[in-house]
Amino acid sequence: MSASAAVFSMRCSTLCQPNVRFVPVQRTARLFAIAEALRARRTGVTAESLADTFGVSVRTMYRDLDSLREASLPVAEGN
Repeated sequence: MSASAAVFSMRCSTLCQPNVRFVPVQRTARLFAIAEALRARRTGVTAESLADTFGVSVRTMYRDLDSLREASLPVAEGN
């Protein structure tokens, strides 16, 4: 297992189902993964925790969430 995969595995261990690992991916694949992660949740989640889970900056996560909104996915902005 590479060092980056190990880091993602550790980050995901507290946020995801067992045996689910996020690895660095291209933006389009990440957008699909974010949409699925949001769809699977029953409660809200912060952009900061999503950014940590997917290994991107908080600013990148905000851009990705804006892209999902532009694609008409119901992504709500929290207060």
